[in-house]
Amino acid sequence: MVGGRIQIGRLGHEITDPIKFTYAQVTELTTGERQLLVGPLHTKKVALPSEAIGLPPGRTVFAAPEYAGGFTINYPDMTIGLKIRLSGAGLGGSCVIGSDEDPIPLSMTTGTTNPPPPNTPITGVPFTRAGTAGKATVMSATHVDNAFPAPAARGCEQSGTNIDDLVNSAAGLPSPAGTNTVVLDHYIALLGINNLP
Repeated sequence: MVGGRIQIGRLGHEITDPIKFTYAQVTELTTGERQLLVGPLHTKKVALPSEAIGLPPGRTVFAAPEYAGGFTINYPDMTIGLKIRLSGAGLGGSCVIGSDEDPIPLSMTTGTTNPPPPNTPITGVPFTRAGTAGKATVMSATHVDNAFPAPAARGCEQSGTNIDDLVNSAAGLPSPAGTNTVVLDHYIALLGINNLP
């Protein structure tokens, strides 16, 4: 993923740094069953002003998306569960929007969405061949989703005091379907097993 934007509740960010995600589609030789093997997300932390989550101004909060399961791909559509870990400003490392059990559930399409209001339909960009990288075929696309809900943040503490309510009130969480948006401009490098180094 090389660009786009994400809006979760009142928290918004323009994606400018690459987000890398590796998966492999494999076939079990004895049963013929196909499955996906999925790796973690690799991305830089995003800096947010501390007041975005209800803390005093002048400090920095960092947000980083993490894989929370549920990845499927049925070209041209994809689904994935995410969670967003908030850190810095004395939060510790356990303040997370979503979880493996209750993720941010994205059902992304290159077509047109059908969200509940107040969001209105948005349209992605279909896969097109963008070139090659070594033996890999590189495809580009824009996937979109603005019909998903976002859960509340949990595990947020300062000086041993739980501040979940403060964070959620400031960030507008939980946020119902029709009030969140993800637009992902990305490249996919497709490499067959016979072409692996």
